[in-house]
Amino acid sequence: MYLESVGCLEERLNILLRQQSVLFALARAEGENKSLRQAQSQTVGDAIQTAWKKLDRQRRLVAHSVSRLPREEERDLLSLRYLSRLSWPDIAEVLGYSQRQVFRIHQRALMHMEALAAGMEAG
Repeated sequence: MYLESVGCLEERLNILLRQQSVLFALARAEGENKSLRQAQSQTVGDAIQTAWKKLDRQRRLVAHSVSRLPREEERDLLSLRYLSRLSWPDIAEVLGYSQRQVFRIHQRALMHMEALAAGMEAG
């Protein structure tokens, strides 16, 4: 799903950051493979830069899409869920609603997002 793309990109970035950390540690510990590990670390560093750029762009696109929703509670909920990546119970607490109400608002917001996207494709 489009909204979940931010979370997927964040997960990918976190994997790359952990990989780079491991490669740095190996480069410090190894003698003969040090240059190989440093080269691998540089490649991962380049991938991290690319991932940061993609994540930043996707966050801005999602934030823009969410900002077009007509109701503030829908904008707040989708921002909390897909940009701040809060859990359902945390969202309910922040917004002061029951989880059941949060799910209803979420469903309505998704329908509005689909309608907006359909309108953009048609127009």
